[in-house]
Amino acid sequence: MRRRTSVVTRRNRELSAAQDAAKKMRHMEASTWTIAPDKSTWVQNWDAALCVALVYTAIVTPADVAFVHDRSRVIHFWPYFVVDMCFTLIFIFDVFLQFFLHYQLPKEKGLTWVRNHKRIVAHYLKGYFCLDFFSSIPFGALGMMFPAMGDLAAARLLRLLRLAKLLR
Repeated sequence: MRRRTSVVTRRNRELSAAQDAAKKMRHMEASTWTIAPDKSTWVQNWDAALCVALVYTAIVTPADVAFVHDRSRVIHFWPYFVVDMCFTLIFIFDVFLQFFLHYQLPKEKGLTWVRNHKRIVAHYLKGYFCLDFFSSIPFGALGMMFPAMGDLAAARLLRLLRLAKLLR
């Protein structure tokens, strides 16, 4: 009788350990809506385009915020506006793309890729989402639509948030 009880408890422990391992492995399940950045050449090319946009932002945005005080002159210079809006669209698209890219756990947690879409979304919302969202707001277009906003120093300084993407 005692032997039978020990076999049952051992099986229960093994079953419990297997269930715990399955819960821990759930983050590795791939969803059909997620993208593996280490295997997708498209994502690697996108990262290169994003780097170009960041370099442009690092050079042009501080000069724009520091030296352009009369927004009415910039509005007449439409090539600058078009290029700025193209780079803004790149940043907006990148915000949406981040909701679908796998992310890697830190070294102390095993360097595994998290492929579960719910966990990817939660990780991004807890991490860089606010910074990415606010730095992607098209202040140039808003300044054209609402001329009073173009003169606000605070709105112009918010454009500098794009530079914080360089840290990421």
